[in-house]
Amino acid sequence: MTALGTDMLQVGSTDSPDITPDVDQLAGDLGELADLLVERGYRLAYENWCWATHAPTWKDVWDIVQRANRDNIGLCLDTFQTAAANGVTR
Repeated sequence: MTALGTDMLQVGSTDSPDITPDVDQLAGDLGELADLLVERGYRLAYENWCWATHAPTWKDVWDIVQRANRDNIGLCLDTFQTAAANGVTR
């Protein structure tokens, strides 16, 4: 990230069917990643993917972010992902 001149890592919710649907586990994993990043002064932006298996809406990822409870985690709000997750086609 330093080589790219950024302090933020964008992470999307997953479309893997093998990932746990347990939001507390997802939040724990996200928190663990955030802890690794904060040691280097980095932040994390978590994005919903409308095709995700367990967190397709911004509300889903916001819940996970709140459960992770780290100062260096926020949301990446993408209008396409938000609209598509809510069934908007045009």
